[in-house]
Amino acid sequence: MNENNLKIWALGAEIVGGIAVILSLGVVAYELNQSNVQAELNTNALEISA
Repeated sequence: MNENNLKIWALGAEIVGGIAVILSLGVVAYELNQSNVQAELNTNALEISA
């Protein structure tokens, strides 16, 4: 491989890595939201049963 091919591969890997970071942050945000919803439902259930 020559230097230009390596630069192209490095740029592609950097783009893919950036997209992977963004997607994983989205998954974490979704899971935090689900956790908050579940905590709210649990609180409501405890209030109803009390």
